[in-house]
Amino acid sequence: MARTKRKVNPLAPAPVEPTTQQKIYKAGGYVRLSVEDSGKPGADTIEAQKNLVLEYIEAQADYRLRTVHL
Repeated sequence: MARTKRKVNPLAPAPVEPTTQQKIYKAGGYVRLSVEDSGKPGADTIEAQKNLVLEYIEAQADYRLRTVHL
């Protein structure tokens, strides 16, 4: 009888695909209010800018807020 090639070795475990971990980036934010814009109608406040930056970082799956300086 002719020798045949085995495609699957029943004794060897199936190869396991290596899992790749998602890269996590350390993020920080910077907010400031220009002296020229201070007090003008429609000028962003520091709190509004801070909230925008924090919401953006939290919305990104691969970002982590590193530190907060007030």
